[in-house]
Amino acid sequence: MNIIDALTWPLLIFTFVLIFRKPFRTLLERLAKLDYKRVSLSFADKMEALNSITSQEELN
Repeated sequence: MNIIDALTWPLLIFTFVLIFRKPFRTLLERLAKLDYKRVSLSFADKMEALNSITSQEELN
């Protein structure tokens, strides 16, 4: 394996994060829960919307 093969993926990931750092940051700030296997993500704004819907239904 030469040096170019060894550095391709790390450089690609670094470049991707560098280009999309602002949208990536906002996603990470909104992230409430992350499961690793079978990837399950949960974002805070959806949880807040769901909580407001369920609390409104409880009032009715």
